[in-house]
Amino acid sequence: MNQDLTNAAASSSRSGLPSWHCCRPSKRAPELKSTSRLRNVDAVFTEIRKRGAQMKDLENSEEHQHEKIESLKRRIEKKDAFLDLLNKS
Repeated sequence: MNQDLTNAAASSSRSGLPSWHCCRPSKRAPELKSTSRLRNVDAVFTEIRKRGAQMKDLENSEEHQHEKIESLKRRIEKKDAFLDLLNKS
């Protein structure tokens, strides 16, 4: 990496460009653009994965709530049936 910068600085000094020119992204370096695009795509996919995990957690919590409601309904039905038996006797 340092060798690349040294070579670029030497070539830019020969071409009459300022020494900092070698550190700037240029239009001739599409790999820099593609690297930043890849980072952006990676960030988007990371966000999608996070939101997918949040949705899955939400679905699981909703299912758990439905299971609790069903369990409570069954308990109430059992208690009602028991009270009916007590009232008949």
